[in-house]
Amino acid sequence: MAIVAKMVVVSAEQKTWNQHRGSEQPDQEDVKLDVVYSDDPDDPNRSWSEATPSGALELTITNKDAIGKLKVGQEYYVEIRKARS
Repeated sequence: MAIVAKMVVVSAEQKTWNQHRGSEQPDQEDVKLDVVYSDDPDDPNRSWSEATPSGALELTITNKDAIGKLKVGQEYYVEIRKARS
């Protein structure tokens, strides 16, 4: 069974390490997400939290194609499921 957490991006900070090479494209993005609270009984966070959900996720993104994809204020689903060994 997977756990699905509905989360919102609360911050996204892009960093450029290669400015001396004239690159304007960020090399890294630090993204922070918090879980979303909802009174909706069908909210996905109820699958893992009976009361007010609490949790956070921090990602350091270095894949150039993924940098900038997660937008501050937008909500996303994060699925947690057992990995194959």
